[in-house]
Amino acid sequence: FGTFIQMRRLNLSFNKLSKLPNEFTHMKNMELLDLSNNVLTCLPEGFGNLWRMVEFYGQNNKLTALPKTLQLLKYLKVLDLCNNRLKILDHFLCTLVSLHTLRLYKNEPLKGMPS
Repeated sequence: FGTFIQMRRLNLSFNKLSKLPNEFTHMKNMELLDLSNNVLTCLPEGFGNLWRMVEFYGQNNKLTALPKTLQLLKYLKVLDLCNNRLKILDHFLCTLVSLHTLRLYKNEPLKGMPS
């Protein structure tokens, strides 16, 4: 993925991905990322390095938690994490000031939802 550092839009949906390589987080110009319909259980801790991200689609995976670095995505407007295995949401979601669409249905009963 390091050779694609200038990439702005990437759709890797329906690829049966179970893990993302750490090099993935070097694509700092990424604005739209679709990882939906895979079998991911986690996102790399360096996910916040993709700080220009505007839209992230991670629905229909097996995610159980989110990296705290997600709070660095200050331009994120759309966050779709439906149909995963999330149980707890940290309050750092409140720091995503540009976020206007948050989809979380079909997860485990969520605890820690911001009020």
